[in-house]
Amino acid sequence: ISSNVHSLAFSPDGASLAEGGDEDQIALWRLGANGPPRFLKTAYQDVWRLVWDPTGERIAVASREPTGAEYAIEIISVSSGISARVQIANANGAMGFGPSGKLLALGAKNGDVVLLDGSTAEIRAKIAGNAPDTSRVIAISPDGRYIAAEGYRGIALYDVSNLDKIRPVATAYESSGVLQFSPDGTRLF
Repeated sequence: ISSNVHSLAFSPDGASLAEGGDEDQIALWRLGANGPPRFLKTAYQDVWRLVWDPTGERIAVASREPTGAEYAIEIISVSSGISARVQIANANGAMGFGPSGKLLALGAKNGDVVLLDGSTAEIRAKIAGNAPDTSRVIAISPDGRYIAAEGYRGIALYDVSNLDKIRPVATAYESSGVLQFSPDGTRLF
């Protein structure tokens, strides 16, 4: 649909594929079905990242604002198409939902990781980063207890089981473009 595809994401049940690119929309392809995709409107063009929540009811979207300097973050209802804009300064498009969809982690250009309520988009907590680093990649463990964030100076692992007392668990001084927890949550790749 788009001349340049920037992001693809399968729905949790594997029945749909969301496509984002240079258009101000997301194409929702129903796998195994004939016919055109369904479209969800986004705030801006250049959809760079898509993340389904684990329930399949919402998609978090990072699209580039017209100036190209910032990302607009939205949470879009798949059934209604209604979107809620998330007001986060310095958002860089890195994001991930927790296992129940109740927590959404967003990365920022100053290295911060902002934790939002996945339903209301209200800020629940913030992990302070070290500017000028940026939290480019985020992964959340399958049980939702740990968040791994990658910046230019390394990877940090945080215990977020208590959002009032988030604590760093480990740091690795390596750079990575992808972070992924194993299905049992015991390893971070």
